Amino acid sequence: MKEFKDKVAVITGGASGIGRGIAERCCQEGMKVVLADIEAKMLSHTEKELKSTGATVISVLTDVSKVDDIKAFAQKTLDTFGAVHLLFNNAGVAVSTYLWEYTFADLEWVIGVNLWGVIYGVRIFVPIMLKQDTKCHIINTSSLAGLILGNGIYGISKQGIVALSESLAAELSYIKSKIKVSVLCPGFVKTRILECQRNRPSEVKSHP
Repeated sequence: MKEFKDKVAVITGGASGIGRGIAERCCQEGMKVVLADIEAKMLSHTEKELKSTGATVISVLTDVSKVDDIKAFAQKTLDTFGAVHLLFNNAGVAVSTYLWEYTFADLEWVIGVNLWGVIYGVRIFVPIMLKQDTKCHIINTSSLAGLILGNGIYGISKQGIVALSESLAAELSYIKSKIKVSVLCPGFVKTRILECQRNRPSEVKSHP
């Protein structure tokens, strides 16, 4: 994609951190932006701030680990703007400990958000993009941890995103699709991911 004005960008984890940075740039490019996040107050705040710059922005409260939430996110995008051209599967969380010390709730939460969130995003949005038959791009946020060993279950989930992205790119190329795929592997970024427990749903809380 080379032309971005009036195109539609959807961003998970868009209320803060890398997701918000992406949203700001998309707004600067004149895109219509759809933000998804689980943190309601921050999501509303970010939407209002971006709108105050004259940007066209909506937000959808979304838990990316739940496929029905992703379906609703996609439907809201289509109902409002009728298309999607850039998909940023960006939401992520982290819990750090030895692999054998993670609780099952830890595993469910990290894998659910980091990996299943991307899988659901691909599964729901790619058919929409294929049907549009226009140039689109998918950007999946992995991490430097997706390229090196270690980092516990977080690293495993991020390595899974790299593998998924490479497979998706190869398959879309094989069918000669107009959809391109990138995987973003940032190093240390000043975000609030180390405070991500604030957004942890009660059903995947770890209990003593």
